[in-house]
Amino acid sequence: MGFVYEIKEGTEPYIELRGYEGRIEYLEIPERLSDLPVRVIAARAFWRRQDILSICLPPSVRELHAFAFYNCRNLRHLSLSDSVRDYHDGVLKLCEALREIEIDFREGDFRLLKELLGDHDGGIRCHLHFPDGQEAELYFPDFADDFEEDTYARALHERIEGSGYMYRQTVKRTELDFRQYDRIFERGKHEALAIAARIALSRLRYPYRLSEEAALPYRAYLMERNAALLSLLLAEGEEASIRFLAREGLLTEEGIAAALPFCAERRLAELTAVLLNYREAHFMRRSAPETFVL
Repeated sequence: MGFVYEIKEGTEPYIELRGYEGRIEYLEIPERLSDLPVRVIAARAFWRRQDILSICLPPSVRELHAFAFYNCRNLRHLSLSDSVRDYHDGVLKLCEALREIEIDFREGDFRLLKELLGDHDGGIRCHLHFPDGQEAELYFPDFADDFEEDTYARALHERIEGSGYMYRQTVKRTELDFRQYDRIFERGKHEALAIAARIALSRLRYPYRLSEEAALPYRAYLMERNAALLSLLLAEGEEASIRFLAREGLLTEEGIAAALPFCAERRLAELTAVLLNYREAHFMRRSAPETFVL
């Protein structure tokens, strides 16, 4: 059992990967097989695989052919680089569990990100690594594209629900418009808490090209929804996000009060200490210093 591939002859022979025999959850594709670079993931190479949870592609891969990972229903994480130059239709279609894409930008080309987002209309977190060592994290909400029939006018009208389509439009082939992405939060903040909070937290934790002015609405939102936010983060096991909020001074007294019972129930001693220390430092009323009259 192992990788199934074909050697493609030519001036520079390479490997076209056609699949994998046997069960595998964490698929890490090697950069070379038979001492040749892996350049192509063939059409339908891994389609309809229910066992794969994570896929990591090496920078040697240049082409992803049609439906390469189609209907991998349990795929949650995909890691690759912008060295992929040829992205065919349906590579990620029906990968409904996919929640995170990680891209290593070596050539500064955003075409791959645009193609990936166009192939997946569900909510997804994109973590981007740039050549200068900086990182960005952007959350793209889901959206639904539908049509309404106008019987009297004998016409179909397109209807797009959710802000995910607008967020995806900020990704061009040669750049990502971070300023426009941040401006859309005026609409994005009206999404469900789980969505709007992911947008705000991702931008604040990795503030790549984030101006102080653009950061203010994110901070304000997290403070306004603090109690519900902390309850959500605890329910999802996002303790690291709560520690981040504490470091950034983005906790309220109401939020801490809502979180402490949950922490006690789950015996989260370290997080409880963080919240108690924050409450004491920011909200406990200091007694007036004693004075003596001689």
